[in-house]
Amino acid sequence: VGVTLTASTAGGLAVGDTFVYTVTGTNFGPGDATGVLFALTLSNKVSFVSSDCGATVAGNVVSFTAPTLANGATTSCAITVAVVLGGDLQATASVTTATVDPNLVNNVDGITIGFDVVPVPALDRLGLLLAGLLVLGLGLVATRRF
Repeated sequence: VGVTLTASTAGGLAVGDTFVYTVTGTNFGPGDATGVLFALTLSNKVSFVSSDCGATVAGNVVSFTAPTLANGATTSCAITVAVVLGGDLQATASVTTATVDPNLVNNVDGITIGFDVVPVPALDRLGLLLAGLLVLGLGLVATRRF
C-alpha cells in the first residue's frame, strides 16, 4: 500500500485561513491489504478542523483506517486544518498494514507549504522623524487658527 499527500492551496495563506490536506492510499498488490492505518502528522502551526472520513486526532496526528483495502483499490480522506501560526507548514502522511507490504518506499509522503510572510509597512528613523515633524506642524497650524 502506498500513500500520497496533497494540499488544496498554492500558498498565500494567513493566520486564520483554512485549507485541506488529502491523504490517498492505493493498494498496489499483490493481494488485499488488511488492518490499513493511515496517519497524517501535522505541523504545530495548524490545528485540526474536520475530516470527511471519521478520522481521530491525538495531539498533532490525525489517523483513519481502512480495515481491508482490495488489490488495486484506492481510498482517501480530506482533512481540513486552520493556520494558527506563521511559517512554513510541513506535514507527513504514512501508512502501515497488518499484511506484508513488498514495497515500503511508498509508505510515506511529505509536503511543505511555503508561508508568505507579508511585511508590515514601516518607516525608518528619518521617515519617523519627518512624519513626527509633519504632525507637529499640522498641530501648531490648527492651534494657531483657533
